[in-house]
Amino acid sequence: MSETTGTITAEGRTVSEAIQAAAVALGVDPSQVSARLDTSHFKTSDGRVIPRDTVKIIASAVDTASVSGATDAKAWLVGLLAHMNVEAQVASKVV
Repeated sequence: MSETTGTITAEGRTVSEAIQAAAVALGVDPSQVSARLDTSHFKTSDGRVIPRDTVKIIASAVDTASVSGATDAKAWLVGLLAHMNVEAQVASKVV
């Protein structure tokens, strides 16, 4: 998959769903998506608040070099837990 550079918008029924959609569009793993909520999605052109069934995010791909330490640590922890026969989900986030 080729990686798209720049910033995109993505929409979903949940923030998680929107991040998944952004990850597909950017060609990266969801853990490598930096996202913020697009609050204008919930407003009319004159600034009034309106209800929506979806959320919209503004997303971009995180530079892989900046998350390599977290990725390595996650892989190490997953391996350790598997070696210990401990079932767990491991997530990492660089802020």
